[in-house]
Amino acid sequence: MRSRTSGAVLAATLAFAPGVSAQHFQPIGIGCIANLEHTKISGPNATYGRLPVGRVTLGGVPFSIPESGKNIWHSVFAAGPNPRSAEVEIGIAGVTEVHTLMNTYWGVGGPSSYASIEFFGSKGARHTVALIGDSDMRDFAAYVFTNRINNTTTVQVWSDRGARLDKQKFVLPAAFATQTLTKVRFSDNGGDGMQRIFVMGLTVKSPQTPIIGQTKDLGGSCGSGGKCTVGGTLSLGARMDIQLTGADSAAQLGIVNLNAPSAPLTCGSCSILPPLLLLPAAVTKGNARVDLVIPCDRRLLAGSFDTQWLVMVTGPSPCPLVPGLSASNRVRVTIGY
Repeated sequence: MRSRTSGAVLAATLAFAPGVSAQHFQPIGIGCIANLEHTKISGPNATYGRLPVGRVTLGGVPFSIPESGKNIWHSVFAAGPNPRSAEVEIGIAGVTEVHTLMNTYWGVGGPSSYASIEFFGSKGARHTVALIGDSDMRDFAAYVFTNRINNTTTVQVWSDRGARLDKQKFVLPAAFATQTLTKVRFSDNGGDGMQRIFVMGLTVKSPQTPIIGQTKDLGGSCGSGGKCTVGGTLSLGARMDIQLTGADSAAQLGIVNLNAPSAPLTCGSCSILPPLLLLPAAVTKGNARVDLVIPCDRRLLAGSFDTQWLVMVTGPSPCPLVPGLSASNRVRVTIGY
């Protein structure tokens, strides 16, 4: 009798066999090239503010789409003459596949191409794909322009009341297996009222272990300092929100404290992050929020920082050195692609 577990055993064997590397999806945030917020997309009879954002899986592939602020690169809103282009830095070795979320305003069917995607390797490899309307991409509104895709390399992954989002899959030539994919370039040679592309997501597949933005609660709250949470995709160029909830309802001032990962200072029952960058914010009914944009500095990848709210003036006074001060928990934030 054939074992029901033989497939799993074979997969595990191959994964650790010499010369065979496990492949991983790495979502790449496009906040550093984004020039439009998804809620600003307009068109007939469609609900575009409902486009998927955050860490989402579409068509079996994970994507990281900033939840607020500018989160789309749209060639309509890019400056300058044709070609209107944008480049995303990658810096990942051995990439075998690239997946995108890409549609158009308007649209023109083939055989002529008015847009392209290019891939660049660290040792000179270069691969260009001419994108054809009504095959590789189409209007994101089900209207009078392009409405077809090939349903092989391009598939629909989301739709809602007249809006749709398609995913493309690009298999890179073998030369990229021994090179680092340095960048991906999107180019548009269309025109307003004719065809313009927009890009909402980008993910690569390679043997490299993914670097995903994440948070870790370090504890350390005291008094009525409430709870600190950090939201967003935590990727380069994305907006990050540092929120305070449940603090003393009478408190009026909150201060976000940010520093490199550090051992806390002890004051009474409080574990306080050593102060470095302090950002004040008004506290209303125990809640406050500060929004920050993560810089587009690749040196931050996989780097971490700690943050904590300091709250004043609170009823409890757990830190004898600063009467009326309470502190939230500390949170460690790690930045991903």
